Amino acid sequence: MTFIDYTAHGLAFCKRCFVASGCLFVASWFLLFTVVFASEEPFIEKEDRAQYSDIVREMCHSAADYNLDDPWLALGAQKGVKAQYDERMACFFESAFVTATNEMNKSFSEQFFNKIFMPAIPYTVYKPKDLTLPASCENSSFTLQATITAQQNNGYKTLCVVDGRDSTVERPYSSCHVAEAAWNEFCSYQEYLFWKQQDGTLLQEFRARGGRIVVDWTEYWRNTIRDHSEERDQAERLLTDTLETYLTYERDYRLNLWQKVIEQGLIVTRAKLQLIRTAVEKWPAKFHNATIE
Repeated sequence: MTFIDYTAHGLAFCKRCFVASGCLFVASWFLLFTVVFASEEPFIEKEDRAQYSDIVREMCHSAADYNLDDPWLALGAQKGVKAQYDERMACFFESAFVTATNEMNKSFSEQFFNKIFMPAIPYTVYKPKDLTLPASCENSSFTLQATITAQQNNGYKTLCVVDGRDSTVERPYSSCHVAEAAWNEFCSYQEYLFWKQQDGTLLQEFRARGGRIVVDWTEYWRNTIRDHSEERDQAERLLTDTLETYLTYERDYRLNLWQKVIEQGLIVTRAKLQLIRTAVEKWPAKFHNATIE
């Protein structure tokens, strides 16, 4: 039955109503029923929906490309976009912490730890411990370096500049690079939440979850808008807190390595002084003491 047919039935029924307010109430329900259940058209224009991915990619340059056809929460065997975002960001930050730790270990070892030691005394060589990615992130395409590369391929130009040059190659783990890459990924997720609550696939998901009547649909839509708004706020707070933790870690771990450099230098110095002292103590014994005779 078409929109015109539903409307005609509604008007015919209204003619038999004696109370004008009652007629208006019934007609409004017919109209809402027609729009929600007779139409399969999305709430946003087809042209805009077709350009969704391009618009978000141009705006956010993110590595992730969320599909409006995918549900926000899991639906049957289909994984929800929320779970996808959480997994991607978890691997992104796991990779950032591992990369920062291992790259700083490598840099300090090459410049200091492997040079400030005594070959004859093994304990004077300090070897910082590297970290490894968890198994769930080993094959992920959302590691720190992969994410930065994908964003650059999507046209993003970094704002992290050192002495007039891009520092991505030299220090991709810097807080600046990690922050801008993470916010780009959050941008695409935020846009998905904004577009999804206006998309016609919500009606399909409502039906797939067992929804049937108009009252339930209205409540479902209101709850979706509320939940998406709360998710944006919560995801933003979590991202901010995680970035502050990362900034603190990068700074403090670097200071810790500098402290180890100083300690190693003092250990080597003490060992050399001990050798000198031993040599000084032994040196007089090499000569015959003629004063006694």
